[in-house]
Amino acid sequence: MRRRRLKPGRVGVAAGPDGVAMTYLDAEGHIGTHLFFEQPDDVEYLLESVVAEQKWQDTPCTLVLHPAYYQLLLTDAPAVESAELAQAVRWKIKDLMSFPLEEAAVETFPLPDDAYHGRQKKLYAAAIQKETLQNLVAPVENAGLALDCIDIAELSLQNIALRCAPCEGAMAVLQLFGAEGILNLVEDGEIYFCRRVEIGLELMRHSNDLQKMFDSLVLEIQRSLDFYESQMGKGIITHLHYERGIDGMGEHLSRALPLQVAELDPSHLVGAQVADVSATCMSAIGGALGTVPEGTVPGEKGGARAAG
Repeated sequence: MRRRRLKPGRVGVAAGPDGVAMTYLDAEGHIGTHLFFEQPDDVEYLLESVVAEQKWQDTPCTLVLHPAYYQLLLTDAPAVESAELAQAVRWKIKDLMSFPLEEAAVETFPLPDDAYHGRQKKLYAAAIQKETLQNLVAPVENAGLALDCIDIAELSLQNIALRCAPCEGAMAVLQLFGAEGILNLVEDGEIYFCRRVEIGLELMRHSNDLQKMFDSLVLEIQRSLDFYESQMGKGIITHLHYERGIDGMGEHLSRALPLQVAELDPSHLVGAQVADVSATCMSAIGGALGTVPEGTVPGEKGGARAAG
């Protein structure tokens, strides 16, 4: 059987309730084309059309899952051999999932050994219904992309943070979607804690009291910071980096939190022909960045990558 000949570069695709984002990362690690389509009627037709127009057929591709499609569950790491880990984790989380175990696809990533005072090794398990996963995968493969990696939003955000907000010590990284958000707490390039935030951009845009929404977001972040220090036995978070969102949000966070607050800025990753990077494409960009070797991305300062 003839082996598929792949093109250089990588396409990142992020599809969810908010819409479909696509980005192309060239062989030098520069962001090229980046596109966002808000709630298309036919995702498969859209992907086929864009891939054909951009000539992306047979280009390696990363699909990033929207948080609405999977559960992210924290559990003790089973004391088993690596070959037995996947099955052992499935049994540990079966009562935590909102769907039957036999319908689930599960992947894990470990937390550092010193998380939670080093008392017990922990890991996160991402669980998604197999049918949901196949419905997301099929349009990407049918469009002609060479799908070889599936990532979750938390790890995509981590990839962005490592390239755009390198920080020695501990930091928080925030990304808001339409109806929800995710918050990563990171130290020396490794994820220690992930939290879902029940506040999103659409909720803010339709709120009659935006300041109250900002205050609720501050409270969610502060609770996570307190948990990081008290329950995980870690140091003090000093920085918060957030994805561009609602006007005034960054200023409010900066005033209300005892942190250095800054917007995630991927401008140094942009190729010469691209004027700006839309915040709606961040997940797609983060997915594509995850497979770029460290040190090859323009302007990158390095840092360890969370396991996926």
